[in-house]
Amino acid sequence: MHVSYDREADAAYIYIRDPGDRKGTVESIPLDDAPGIVVVDFDTDGCLFGIEVVDASKFLPTQLLVEQRSLTDDADINAVWARVMDALQAITRQTRTPVEAARELERLYVKVSRIQSALRPFVGLAAGWDYDPNRREETERTIVNAAESLRRELEM
Repeated sequence: MHVSYDREADAAYIYIRDPGDRKGTVESIPLDDAPGIVVVDFDTDGCLFGIEVVDASKFLPTQLLVEQRSLTDDADINAVWARVMDALQAITRQTRTPVEAARELERLYVKVSRIQSALRPFVGLAAGWDYDPNRREETERTIVNAAESLRRELEM
């Protein structure tokens, strides 16, 4: 997934697939119930291609707009993202009931939330090591302790 952002127009385009993978003309469907202007684009095979968001700075995280890089550089993240997209496409194509797809999305959300909680102790530690040479030893001990704690928790 890749995001392009036009600051002047305050419009973002979230590419679900590589722009070079576009197959034929894209069908654009505005989401009437979405806040602001959101348009979902499908290629001629009916696959979700991308999402356009107008007034993007109001609805999307600033980091997403500033970084403008691939959000899924990791294979494991790609696998989870693919399951999210499959569930969304199942709803739009009506190959599964919306409730079944929503249950799958909820299961994924719970898994991702657990991972986020488990990794939270590591956030900022590397930056602290980089910026405060006087506390490097203490920071390294904190990282090791957090890793041991997480490992024990995951083994349970």
